[in-house]
Amino acid sequence: MKKEKTKVYDFRKVSMEVEFDIFHEVDLRHAFGNAIHQNTDDIGIDEVARKIFKEDTVEISDEDVKVLLLMLRTCKMKLVIAAKQALIKVLEGK
Repeated sequence: MKKEKTKVYDFRKVSMEVEFDIFHEVDLRHAFGNAIHQNTDDIGIDEVARKIFKEDTVEISDEDVKVLLLMLRTCKMKLVIAAKQALIKVLEGK
């Protein structure tokens, strides 16, 4: 069986633009975890949401990252645009 590739993410210190050209590190674990939880019917993704909400760092498979990126880009998640953009950068490794 082929092992899934994973990466460890830390959503406690996400660089986010809070004012024009002013960036701060923001803890987005609870906001991101709740937004995923409220927008999925998938048990596996809900488990990822719970880990993001509760843990300091979380190991996420490449496949789940693809789902989370799709959700951030297409779902009506209750996150401000700056938070969505910052989370996309984290997940894309930028």
